[in-house]
This record gives sequence, C-alpha cells and structure tokens, in this order.
Amino acid sequence: MSEVICARLVGGAGTGKTAAALEILEKAMDRPEVGRNPFALGFSSFTRAARSEAAERAGLAWGIAPSELMRDGWFRTAHSIAHRAIGVRKGQVCDNDLEWLAKALDADLSYTGDEDEDGEEFKTYRGKRLEDESAAAALNLWAYARNTMSSLKDCADAVANFNPLICTDDVMSKIARYESAKRLEDRLDFTDMLCRFSGVAFDPIHGPVERRPEGDVPHDVVGWIFDEAQDASALLDRACRRIVTGDAVRWVWLMGDPFQVLFSFGGADSRHFMSWPVKHQKVMPRSYRCGAEVLALGERCLKPLPDYWDRGIAPADHESSVVEVDEYVDAIGEIDPRRETLVLARTNWQLKAMTTAMDEAGVPYRKVKSPQHGPRNFDRGCAALYSLQQDRSIHADDWIAAMDLLPAGGTSRADRYIPWGAKVAFEQAAKNGEIDVVSRGRLRGKWISENLTCIIEQGGWPSLVKGGQRWMRAVERWGLEVMAAPKVRVGTIHATKGQEADEVVLLTTTGQKVAKASEDSHAQWCEERRIEYVAVTRTRRRLIITHDPRQQKYRMELPL
Repeated sequence: MSEVICARLVGGAGTGKTAAALEILEKAMDRPEVGRNPFALGFSSFTRAARSEAAERAGLAWGIAPSELMRDGWFRTAHSIAHRAIGVRKGQVCDNDLEWLAKALDADLSYTGDEDEDGEEFKTYRGKRLEDESAAAALNLWAYARNTMSSLKDCADAVANFNPLICTDDVMSKIARYESAKRLEDRLDFTDMLCRFSGVAFDPIHGPVERRPEGDVPHDVVGWIFDEAQDASALLDRACRRIVTGDAVRWVWLMGDPFQVLFSFGGADSRHFMSWPVKHQKVMPRSYRCGAEVLALGERCLKPLPDYWDRGIAPADHESSVVEVDEYVDAIGEIDPRRETLVLARTNWQLKAMTTAMDEAGVPYRKVKSPQHGPRNFDRGCAALYSLQQDRSIHADDWIAAMDLLPAGGTSRADRYIPWGAKVAFEQAAKNGEIDVVSRGRLRGKWISENLTCIIEQGGWPSLVKGGQRWMRAVERWGLEVMAAPKVRVGTIHATKGQEADEVVLLTTTGQKVAKASEDSHAQWCEERRIEYVAVTRTRRRLIITHDPRQQKYRMELPL
C-alpha cells in the first residue's frame, strides 16, 4: 500500500463526481504506462448501475463497447472482481436460490437486492409468512456480522435487546444449519466471495479469523477508481485494499460523499472511505443539480449530525424552490406528466399509497429501476391495444405486454379471445426473431379471434382490461406519447440514489418501525438525517414536500 499513491475526492449531491472520474481516467489513458489500453484501468462501484453508467460514458469516449469494459475489463463491482478471482462456478451462489434456501432453513423467503451472480449492494431477506421471519432475520444478521467484521452472537444479542422477536439462540441455530447446508453442497453466498478473496473466515461466536486470501488480484491494472466508497463495509473495504495490491498498480482514487451513506443496515460506514492514507484530497466545489434553496435545505438536514462539516459546496446557477403541500393526494394533483418528475417515499409501503393515488388520478409513471423511458407493462400493453385500435402497427414485445392484460375469454374455442396455445407460440416466435412488427390484420385469426379483433377495432377493449377505461381517460388528457413513455418515475429514496429530476415530490411519512428504530439507536437516527439529505437533493428546480394526514406522528424531521 505504501507504494500506491492514494487520493480522495469528496463529492456532494450533483457535483459532477462521475464526470471527474472520467476526466481522471481519460488523462490516465495518455500516460505511457497505460498506453491507451482501457483494460489497464479499473473502475469499481458499489452498485452495478453506477458501474454501467461509467462504462457507457468511458466506452463512448474511448471507442469501445461498454460491455467489453465490464466483461473483459475491470469496470466491475468489488463483488464481481471477487467472483472472477476465486472462480465461482455457475449456480454455486445460493443467495438468489430461494428454493435451496427454503430447503436449507425450512422457510419461505423473498429478498430485495441483485439478481445476478456477481452481487451488488446489501441483500435483505424477508419471510413470506410470519413464521419465516426468524430465518430471514438470521440471514440478515449473519450478513451484517460478516460485513462489519463482528461476532454474530454479539450482533444478535444487540438486536434482541430491543426486538423481542429475535432470539440469539435461534439465530445461532439457524445459521449453523445454513452453513452446514452450504458445506455439504459446496455453495457460497455473496458475502462468502468477499471473505475468501479478502482472506478472512468467520466464527459465529468469536467473529473474524484470518486465513489465506483466495484468487489473484488484477495484476495488469495501473490505476483504480473506487466510486461510492462511502458505502463500503469493513469487509468490502478490506477487499478493495487487496484489489490495489496488484503488481502494476500506481494510484487509486476514492470517490464518495460521507453524508450519502444509506446502507448502514447492511454494514456501510463512511469511516472506511475516510480512513485511507491519502496524499491528496479534493472537495467538489459546486452542485450542478441543486439550486440554492434546495441545497440549503439539504445541508440543514445534515447539520445535526455529530460528524457534520461544511464542505463549502456552492449551489447551481438556476433557481430552485421548496413548497409544502399538506396532503399527498393534492401534491399528486400538481404533477404534470409531461415534465420530468421523481416521486419518492421512505418505504415501499408508503410508495404503494402514492402509486395507488397516481393510478386513481390517471398519472402515468414508471419505476426507477425499469429501463430508461420504459413504461410499466400495463401502460405498454394499453398503448399497444390503443395503437391497434388506430390501425397502427406495433412491436411484437408490445403485443406480448397486451396479451398479459387481456382475458382469455370463454371456455369453448368459439368464445375465446386468444386461441389455446397462441400466447406461448407467439412469445416463442418473437424470441426466435420470426415476428418483429404486427398489425391488427396480421393478428386476426391466427393469434386473436375475430371477436377480439372487432372489439379492438371498435374501441371496446378498455372494458376487458382492469383499469383500461381509466387509462383511456388519461390518454385523452395527456396523449399517447406521454402514456407510452412516462416521464414520471417513482421509487423509494434508497432506489433513487444517484438519480435526479427537475421536479421531486417527497412523501415525508416514515412509519412506526422507522420511528422506533431511530428512538432506540442513535446510529439509525443519524442515518435518517442522511436519507433526508439524499431525498431532498434529487431535486434540480422544484421540491414538493407532502404528507399523509393519517400518519401525522411518523414524519421526517425536515428543517423547513
């Protein structure tokens, strides 16, 4: 480590951190030791989304496919680097194998997190039934203990002190069963990959145990950038420090914002980001996203933190405003779907209330993690049926979305809207490239009945689709283009980190669990202040703060 020059870049919300990273990489490309070789530079981010954005922009600048930078080069998450280094076999990772987990723990589980085998972020398990919650809690605590390099017993004891549903003995028993099942079938989880690569094993009672690291580090990489470094856990930070021990490494930049840590529930701690032995530190001086009023509110959210320091970030040149609307239904009424808008909530439960109200108001939207400009399947299917009604051709994938909305019809062949087997056959033909674009005439007879063809032609299809008539009223108001490619995105604050919009609607409701956790834990109280900061600073121009009048007791502590 002493031979590697380390530097740190602290970038607040919208300060152009990604652009700065690409500028560093572009200058490095011209150095003799790199020689315009994109595979001699590494970019590692906490999330695949940030990694993909960097690869897209670097690939465009360097004339190379982003997929090559990610597949053959070193634009990868740390989990992905460990995955490649230790040679994980296909199907060996058990995190996403819910059937295997159900067998190993006798529990029906779901999860939030990455679906790929190279890992991302912190996965959180939930029990589908109340009796499965103890297994989910045990898995979450085991991941947290390893990420924080702690004892599982100590972590379980700490949680059991304020959560009567957690029993330390039960947690220890379930993890012993889980680890035994992994050994018997040679399985591993995402956290195991970092452990093996970093050279550490874990005893549930005593905590971390040093072991020989597995796999080779990238030896031909000259320089590394670690983005979103504030979200590193103790284990992830250990993996990053091993990554930069490659023979060719000369420099490393760590980039992040210590006040945008949102994953402390999984072990993230900005102290790791701030503890690297850097020779240079740069603070990004200006936000290009947040106007003065929005940025000032964001900073006020952070000031109560014990580790707050004024980074001296200047606001963007454009004007911004913060307005308050007492009831979220009224705030939704102010949304113009023709403008780029983010709708944010603290939890999925509160977000559901917002989207239900948006459905009632006929406001089209898409989830933040859907493809860019990609509508929900409901909007996509309705847009396809509307286009067919207008006798316009549509893409095969749009018709597949439409079929998902339509009833099959009666039980007899004559009464069916979609013939038996037609849906599966059409999907297979589209997958094989045999069908690309379809029209009402091409669908008639073979893929849909004469009856359904007439219903679509005469504009009667909305009565067949749940919510179809409401969608038609919205399309008459906003137009097909807005409905087919929504500019309004919805998501939890965690899911929208890194995103921005001219207008943001923020629901302040938190909920009883969040409030109780903040009361019981000062660390969680601090996390809520950082969550507020991230939520507020998604805004470029206009922030609408709104509330649920039924949940007056559980609100964010926004210093308006």
